[in-house]
Amino acid sequence: MASFRVCWYRSLLLLFCCIFIFLSFVSATKIECKDDGSLKIDDSLIRNDVTARPVKAEDNYFPVKGAWSSKVKAEGKKKVTYYTYESQDGIFVAGEPTSYYIKIGKKRHTVKCPVFSFSCRMLNQSFVESCYMRNDTFVGKFLINDLSISKKKEFRFANPYSLSFNAKLDTNKVIRHTPVVTSEGFENFTITMKRKNEGNRFTLKWDTDKKIKEFMVYHQCEKSGFSIAKECSELPLCEKDNECMADEICENSICQKLDCNTCEYIYPLEPHQCKKYQCCADSECVTDEVCIDHSCQKLECLDNEIIKDHSCDILNCMDDEITVNHSCQKLECEFDETVKNHICEKIVCKENEKLEDHQCIALQCKWYEKVYDHDCYTWYQQYKLKKEDIILKE
Repeated sequence: MASFRVCWYRSLLLLFCCIFIFLSFVSATKIECKDDGSLKIDDSLIRNDVTARPVKAEDNYFPVKGAWSSKVKAEGKKKVTYYTYESQDGIFVAGEPTSYYIKIGKKRHTVKCPVFSFSCRMLNQSFVESCYMRNDTFVGKFLINDLSISKKKEFRFANPYSLSFNAKLDTNKVIRHTPVVTSEGFENFTITMKRKNEGNRFTLKWDTDKKIKEFMVYHQCEKSGFSIAKECSELPLCEKDNECMADEICENSICQKLDCNTCEYIYPLEPHQCKKYQCCADSECVTDEVCIDHSCQKLECLDNEIIKDHSCDILNCMDDEITVNHSCQKLECEFDETVKNHICEKIVCKENEKLEDHQCIALQCKWYEKVYDHDCYTWYQQYKLKKEDIILKE
């Protein structure tokens, strides 16, 4: 009996040890999602490919690019290797807190990512449009593209003073203006912003007598950085618009790029002016049209759909209705038919039932009557009916 108890206690102790080790393994991995769209995995006991997908979507898993590092910790007499993974920024981009499944190899975890804030990677598609001197004013124009974060949301960069700027002089000397360090003479300038279709255009104006040969915009984030530059040139002199390129106008005797608004474009056959698109949003079209490629086009809805707010909505007709020409119409069934799934269906009653008001009703025959052909008849009536049937068949 004593040996049985010892054995039982040992088994129980072994079970608790296994549970403790399992829980330690499960809880070891820490996953953090940051507002720059990056992911950090700490204290992982395994190292493998990292993939992810939103919890509420049925999308395929996408690769999370990054790099693994390792460290060895002494735990008692044993040495355990733990792995850390740091991904690129700008991967987990959402306009609201979003939960993701994270897979390390085949092992799945869940993490909630915060609202996306900013990433240098979103600036990679930006560029300096032009830079030039006009009298004693330097002008640098650069465009920072939008970053789409959902079907209805986009991230628009709107803080140009957080960026850094380099101006390369004709003497090859580089002067800079950053949020921290500013070269003498490059302290004061203004930046204006104009909203464009693809992003925000910024115009930097700096009163200076220095000759600028190259203009650079750059920024350094925790995980990445970006820089865009352009060689500056004197813009051609002019007296009339037709002395400039099609997408330019003659302003202050200098050819300058047209600065069209968000919903405007330059038509080659009518140069030097901005023309308005027919539409840039569905709301600018009539109710039964949508805006496609800046043109209002008629909606082509199915017969069982109705046009509502520039989209096709399924008609919710009643069971006894059908869809005809984008509307619900009442079914007109025969007396021996009933409505089923929006169609008229033949009613088949049992022998002891009769058809009444499109439904089968049980016969209530008297004691001296019998059921025949869905009705109640006396013996004599049945005899006559059967006789008539025989005669008709002959």
